[in-house]
Amino acid sequence: MSNFEFDGCKYRNASKHQKEWVNKIISELNLKGDENILDLGCGDGVLTKQLYDLVPQGYVLGAYASKGMMDTAKKSENKNLKFQLMDINELNFSNEFDLIFSNATLHWIKDHKKLLVNCHTVLKSGGIIRFNFAGDGNSSNFFAVVKEVIKYKDFHKYFEKFINTLRNFNGRGICQQLKNINH
Repeated sequence: MSNFEFDGCKYRNASKHQKEWVNKIISELNLKGDENILDLGCGDGVLTKQLYDLVPQGYVLGAYASKGMMDTAKKSENKNLKFQLMDINELNFSNEFDLIFSNATLHWIKDHKKLLVNCHTVLKSGGIIRFNFAGDGNSSNFFAVVKEVIKYKDFHKYFEKFINTLRNFNGRGICQQLKNINH
């Protein structure tokens, strides 16, 4: 598992804007109340808890690769709301979830095809995926600056392993990758 450590308490205080963005998306989910939900990249668990509140007869699992985040998230665990330390590139479920939800996480994933194949395997028949992430276009200023900074000899060494994970991670790119999944 890749190790990305974050302080969950500090994140909770610094990520209020990300949580504000997603309220409309959560309100549009049209849940019945008995769904099983997987929250990929659940962070501090605040949004995972919101999802749990919408499915009183369901089950919600939050997944994240940082122990610090999980320590914070686990404080709100109960019988039907769990958090698991895991690399979301290594999902080990099959046909278990009605909804896979993710907010502000999946733009960090390098292998989007593998992510989509894994999600297909994890979903129950008729299940849905609801992702909210940075994509090609809404981070264009950031990548324009990176392209310029990489050219400077003094900074080039800091970007030797830099990968633009957002390349082709937009609506068209995702649709093309979904078409190429052999299932």
